[in-house]
Amino acid sequence: MERQIHVIVLILLSICEVWMCYQVLYRTVLEKKYLRNWQKVLVWGNILGAGILLGINRKILFFSSTMFVFIILSTLLCAWIVEKKNMLIKIEIIILFYTILALMDFFCGFISMEIIGKQFWEEIYKFSQSMVQCVLFLIPRAGVALLLLKWQDKNLVLKGDRKTLALLCAIFIGILRIYMATMMNMVTGARRAQGLGAAVSMVFVSVLTAGVFVFFHRFQILKTENEMLSELGTLSKNHIKEMEIMMEKNRIQTHDMKHHLLIMREYGQEKKWDLLMSYLNELSDDILVSQKAMWTQIGILDTLLEQKKTKAESKGIKFRIRADRIGELPFSDMEICALFSNLLDNAIEACENIQDDRRWIEIHITRKSEMLYLTISNSIKDRPSEQEGKLITNKQNHQLHGYGIKSVQKIVRQYEGDFSYQIREREFIVTITFWRLEARRNEI
Repeated sequence: MERQIHVIVLILLSICEVWMCYQVLYRTVLEKKYLRNWQKVLVWGNILGAGILLGINRKILFFSSTMFVFIILSTLLCAWIVEKKNMLIKIEIIILFYTILALMDFFCGFISMEIIGKQFWEEIYKFSQSMVQCVLFLIPRAGVALLLLKWQDKNLVLKGDRKTLALLCAIFIGILRIYMATMMNMVTGARRAQGLGAAVSMVFVSVLTAGVFVFFHRFQILKTENEMLSELGTLSKNHIKEMEIMMEKNRIQTHDMKHHLLIMREYGQEKKWDLLMSYLNELSDDILVSQKAMWTQIGILDTLLEQKKTKAESKGIKFRIRADRIGELPFSDMEICALFSNLLDNAIEACENIQDDRRWIEIHITRKSEMLYLTISNSIKDRPSEQEGKLITNKQNHQLHGYGIKSVQKIVRQYEGDFSYQIREREFIVTITFWRLEARRNEI
């Protein structure tokens, strides 16, 4: 009876191990919510089949290189059949998961070797019938399960991590081979049994490797973020130049209009109607366009709003602006451009994803003494994904996503404001409040 329980426990732990590997994939590169029924059946078939074989094998041998390779290949094959994209990252994640778990098993094995001595060969390593072996396998899997409970939301692995993950896989596989040979030599008597020393050295090497990886990964993230924020600053400068060109064009048109009006009045007074009509027809559309609307009395902002309004309406998006004449703000032209351009570009992009006529954007800007209140609301197709109160992109290029919002939040923090968003049914609302803005005139 005890033997049967021993095998059943090993099988259950092994099934749980394969299941946890898929949970890691779901939180990184595999889209669980889009799986069809036959794909879910295939995944569970792999979990149960591979788990049963792995559990039976562990009763025969504590660690089998053949079974280790088999379990990786079977998981890879199933993941490839289910979803063929991002296979390189899937390969690295699967190898890394099983390798780290195997290293944790060896750590527990070395500790038990230190405690039970020569009995390790009979009770743990080969043809085991002891429940102690089950406890050794239980500890690492329980630790991984706790980590997964804290890691509930989806984190996307960046494509730029591929080389680093591949290097980490190679290093950890090398560490695993070294300590697999070390344990074999210890249990066969070819080397003095020093389980504690082997366990400590393995932890030191593994933690050092993981620490270097985390440091390098964090450095790469900060480097990428700084590069993207710098790029956004350059784009903002270019945007400002475009705004200045448009404003200068409007000033020239306003100045020239006086001359056109004098000529047309002269034709009218002399009743030269044919010449008047001919002159009107020769005027360009740019001159005939009415003067730019003045929503806020801030030249760069009104020009930007007009540009975004024109862009949105050309795409069939209703664009409504309700704004006070706020007049004076402490923001630089670049900050105004970054603040409004990023938010409005996101709103326009969200509306473009809607196929029917429910496309609209509404801006509301209110100034009360030193307080500035801004809301930008727009229609959306589906509710965006969220993780720990942050939006998760559905774009293909995840590396470039989020820096526009970060630029906005940086400006809001700089002026001690509040940034928040709401998601209602088919509506997304961004709210920004600046509580105490100094009344310094924004130079254009």
